[in-house]
Amino acid sequence: MLEVGFAVRRAVGTLAYEWRADDYVVKASADSAGLVGATLVRTLIGERVDLSCAVSALLNHPNDKFRLGFCVNATIK
Repeated sequence: MLEVGFAVRRAVGTLAYEWRADDYVVKASADSAGLVGATLVRTLIGERVDLSCAVSALLNHPNDKFRLGFCVNATIK
């Protein structure tokens, strides 16, 4: 599935992209203020536990700041 969106808020244009597969979700966005972000999510489904791991990166180009995040979510059935 491919979704491409465009939104304008406070004179800042944002372009977002999302791609989904059975086990992966990739999200990316960029705006006219220089903020660029991307997230990769991997889902693992078991008999008793649903587990997802996410890695995200955010780049603020005007300030040259970079942030990297990691997240693990678990749901017990």
